This record gives sequence, structure tokens and C-alpha cells, in this order.
Amino acid sequence: MTWTNNSIKAIDESIVKRVRENLSLGKPAWQKSNYPGARTWGADKAVDGNYTYRGALGNQCTISADYQQTAEWRVDLESVVSISHINIFYRTDNRPSPSGYESRFAGFFLYISNTTSKDDGFLCFHEIQNVSGTPIEDQRINCSLNGRYVIYYNERRPDVVYPDYYSTYAFNELCELEVYGCHIPGYYGEFCNQTCPVNCQRQQCDVVNGDCVNGCLPGYIGLKCGDKCGGGTYGVNCTQSCGHCLNNEQCHHINGTCLQGCSPGYKGPGCKAKCDSGMYGINCNQVCGHCINYEQCHHINGSCLQGCSQGYKGSLCNSACDDGLYGENCNQSCGHCINNIQCNHVNGLCYEGCSVGFKGLLCDNACDGGMYGVNCNRVCGHCLNNEQCHHINGTCLQGCSKGYRRTLCKIACEVGKYGYNCNESCRHCMHNTTCNHVNGTCQEGCSVGYHGPLCTNVCSRSHWGVNCKETCSTECVSQTCHHESGHCLLNAQAQFSNTCKNDYTITITSVVVCILIVLMSSLLNFVIWRKMQQKGAVLDTPNDKDYYNEFPSVRIGDKQSGQDMNISPYAELTELDHTNTYEQIHRHVKADEKM
Repeated sequence: MTWTNNSIKAIDESIVKRVRENLSLGKPAWQKSNYPGARTWGADKAVDGNYTYRGALGNQCTISADYQQTAEWRVDLESVVSISHINIFYRTDNRPSPSGYESRFAGFFLYISNTTSKDDGFLCFHEIQNVSGTPIEDQRINCSLNGRYVIYYNERRPDVVYPDYYSTYAFNELCELEVYGCHIPGYYGEFCNQTCPVNCQRQQCDVVNGDCVNGCLPGYIGLKCGDKCGGGTYGVNCTQSCGHCLNNEQCHHINGTCLQGCSPGYKGPGCKAKCDSGMYGINCNQVCGHCINYEQCHHINGSCLQGCSQGYKGSLCNSACDDGLYGENCNQSCGHCINNIQCNHVNGLCYEGCSVGFKGLLCDNACDGGMYGVNCNRVCGHCLNNEQCHHINGTCLQGCSKGYRRTLCKIACEVGKYGYNCNESCRHCMHNTTCNHVNGTCQEGCSVGYHGPLCTNVCSRSHWGVNCKETCSTECVSQTCHHESGHCLLNAQAQFSNTCKNDYTITITSVVVCILIVLMSSLLNFVIWRKMQQKGAVLDTPNDKDYYNEFPSVRIGDKQSGQDMNISPYAELTELDHTNTYEQIHRHVKADEKM
């Protein structure tokens, strides 16, 4: 089809005509309850264009049945049109307002719908005045909507309390209802030749000025919806706030998406959701550290607001404890792990084992119970007073118990020693055997002649032998004998007792010899003294021959021999028996032994 200026002009004139026309005139009408038997008061009377006589007798109004709780009437415009306003002329019986019929008119509803059901349409108007004498019978209602059906509705329900001036029942007494607007939806203006703004909801605008009567499409604002949302808003009527777009950029004006991405800590198309599930940062692609109780870290910077789990440190809790520390906030010190290896940063366990001298899972207990060394598997020595040895090297810090020596106190005293520090010497043990290294007792008993736990006591004077069980002979002086041999120290008779044997004889002989030596010495001295006395007398009378005659035995020389008479005065002693005195004693002893 070819459009000419004449055809365009004809269309424009047609549109103008339609704007000025009543779009409801002569269109099909319907009402819920017709007045019984009165065909002249049907629904069509409200769209016939006649309302000069607005009473029952004029047959220009539609009148519904009496005693109804609801009254409903509608007109079918036969197509969806763009409505500007609606005029209603109610029954007055041609009386001035208030005519008395306003009580039946009060509280009415006006719907625009694309179906025959008001519930599917939009409420265009609801009369809600509560002043007696209202509403006025002539109404002009602005109703910028698109629709096919215009529905008048009123009600008087028994469960609702209405103003006193309201009628008891609902009535429909429309003398005329006129619908004005553009016949084609989406146009406005004096000639209905201007397209409604594209961003109007349902592309509906006021047919007079083109304002978007139902609001704007999402993302736009303004009377004609020509402005995009801004200032961090988007969506229907720009009532929604943008999320956390990167660098605070404006989100998409319609759907709110952040075109350049989200700020750190947020995710989703609209960047409104905080990072979760253990993530944080730009695009939520960084993993949180070890926050306490597995709490979510800060969605932006990853910090653990309540602190770290055991074994971790730092604001992000992503560094394991070190430098010999472990546990919550890394405030516990590791035990003595072998080779100073770092313990487990969470529970402090020494997985490689403990250093020398320590034990336990945490290696924080020094060896005790008499143990030391690696894994506390070595036994301490004999420390003084059973004290614990050094847990590492086993040394006895206070010294050794009796009978032990060296730093570990594990070596018994050497042979012949006992006691503290092995400073005591064993005494008279049988057969020279060693004593007990601890207490010095002679394990095989004492040597002959000794008794007591340490064999330090000599037998009493009257006893001798093993364990001093032997009694000295009664023939010994004071019954006293040698503690080892039993020999009498002094004899009770002149001769030796037969009970004195071998070694005893030697002892007695020694005593007798001593006595004899003393006696012989005394005798010898006496003889010498005597001879000296006699010599002195001779010298006094050297020519006295009678002296020599009287004592021939003391002649010094032999006169007859003619020998020199000048001889030592002691020469006369040669007259004694020259036998050795000690030899005589020895012979006497031998003879005694033979006895």
C-alpha cells in the first residue's frame, strides 16, 4: 500500500475524531441484575448517548434490581484502547445535586480489564468519601490505562460497616458512561499520533501529554521514562540499590549487574552477596586462612575476626606456628623434640621422638622414676638417698649411695673398699676375701681372732679362734691367750703346758729367755764387781806372798812357767766356764721341746 499525503491526512483526521469520540458509545454492555420486567432499563441504556432525562420514566438509564448486595455493569470496547478519562452520569431524576440518589452511588469502584472479570483488571477509581451528600452525580475520572472492558461495581455487604448515609442495598443506576481516549494503544496527543515513550510500562501513556501513567520499565525514571537510573540505583522506578561494583562504578540501570566486576569481598551478577564458604577478596577467589571454629574470614581482606585456629598465626591465620611454638595463638612452647625439630604446630606432638632425657607425646616431661637417656629407657645408677639421676646423662648430682662410685654410680667399690665414695677399707675378712661393697660386712665371716659385723673387734682376752668361739686354756696366766693362735701369753708353771703347742712354746720360751738374760746379767755384774774388789786388795799388798798362798786360785800367772806376771786383772774371769750363756738357754729350750 502506498501512503499519500491525502491518506495520511485522512488517518490523522480519523484519529482526531476518535480522540473526541466517546469510545464506549453503542458498544455492547452487560449488567448483573436487571430490574424485573423492565426491558427499557437494560445495560445498553448507559451507552446509548441519551441522558437528558435522568430518571426511571425517561427510559434513558439502566436500573438494576432492588435488594441486591452487589451491583455490577460493564461495557466491551471491542478492542484494547488507550483510555484518557471516563465520564459517569448517575440518576438524578433531573433534580439538583444532591438528588437523593448519591447514597446509592456512594462507594463505587471502576476497573479496567482485558477480560470480563474485574479481578483480572486494574482498579482505576474507588469512591471513598464519607460525607453525606457525596459523591456528586456527575463524575469525570482520569484513568490513563489500556484495556478493553470498563467495569462499574458497587456493594453493600452485611459484614461491612458503611457510613450512615450509604444506601442499604447496592444499585446500578447509570444514565450514561463515556470512555475517551485513543482508539489505538501506545499513542497519545491531540490527534493520537504520537507514540508513547518506549520505556513506559506496557507502553501505556497518558493520551493527552504522553506521561507514562503506569510507571517506567526497569532501569528508567521520569514522567516519560526517558532517564536511565543513576546514583547507584537500578530497576523498577530506580528503587533498587546497586551492589558493590568495582571502583564504585554504576551498575547496569536495568538489571543491576556490575559490568566491570565486583569490589573485593563480593560476588554474584549484582555483587551484593558477600564472599562465603571460606573465600574472600576479588571475585572471592582467595581462600580464607585457618579461622577459629572454622568461621568465615572477613569477606574483603580475609582477616579472621575472632582469631586463629590452634596452630596458626597472623591476621590471615595462614601461617603455621614456628620457632618452637604451637597451639592457640601460638602461645604454647614445644617440648623437647629430638634434634630441636619443630613440634606439630597444632597439637605440639613430637612426631620424630623426644630429645635425650624427655618423654611423653609432647616431650615436655623429664625422665623420672629412676630412668634417663633416650626415650627414658636407661636405668639410673645408685644415687644417694635414691634420688633421681640427671634425666639426660644419668649422673648422680648428690653423689652415690654406699658401695658405688663414678659419676653414674653404677660401679661397685673396688675390692677391699666399701661405703660412701668407697672410702672405707674392708677389715679382717676370712681368707682375706673382700667385704660387702655397701656395708663392709664380711660375707664369709671374720678371720681367726675377730668378730663383729665388720670384723673389726678383736676377740676378748679369754677367747680366740673363728668367731672367737674358742676359750683360752686355763693354764694361761689369767686365762689370757693370743686372739688368733690361742697361745698363752704367760705360763702358770715353770715348765710349759702340754697344751701349749708349737707356736705357744715359742712365745713362752721368749719370755723365759728374757728372764734368764736378766738373771745372768745380774750374776755377771756381781762377779765382776767381786773380782774388782779383790783386785783392789792385791794392789794394795803386791809383795805380800801370803795373800797369794792363801788364795792360790787367783794367781795371775804361773810362777813356774816363768811367764810375765803383767796380765790384765780380768784374766781371772777366764777361770769361769766359757760356755755361751745363750747356748745354754737354747739347749734348755730344746730339751723342753723334747719333753
